[in-house]
Amino acid sequence: MGNAPAMDRAQALELIRSGSATGADLRGVDLSGADLSGVRLSHADLSGANLREANLRETILDEADLSGADVSGANCEFVVLGGADVSDADFTGANLQRANLVGTRGHRARFDRANLYYSRPGNADFQGASFRGADITRAIFRRANLSGADLRGAEGQANFESATLEGVRR
Repeated sequence: MGNAPAMDRAQALELIRSGSATGADLRGVDLSGADLSGVRLSHADLSGANLREANLRETILDEADLSGADVSGANCEFVVLGGADVSDADFTGANLQRANLVGTRGHRARFDRANLYYSRPGNADFQGASFRGADITRAIFRRANLSGADLRGAEGQANFESATLEGVRR
């Protein structure tokens, strides 16, 4: 069926609220504006999903696939994305304060104008990612790969200890 969502919005929300969404196939599902706070979605496939302006506060998304997902404007405060794949995902304007992004893969992901205050993107791979105009105050990019990333207009002091910064645009 090509790019058809794995299930519709109502089915997805029912599955998530049942507590059985770990490892769920939620590809392409429209969850825009949904309250998913505190939900466990470890290992879930949310590739291409619409999470625009969703509430993902304290949501557990470790090892999840969010590649190509639209997470713009979402509340991702305290979210756990450790080891997740967010390549080509759009986090424009998202609130990622104190988010755990340790070991995240985010090639070409967009974090433009996002709030990354005190986030932990250490050991992450953000090759070619964009952080234009983002608040990176106190973010810990220790040992992260930011090769070719765009940090133009990013504000705040962050920890880039042992990070790979080749070709970074500032």
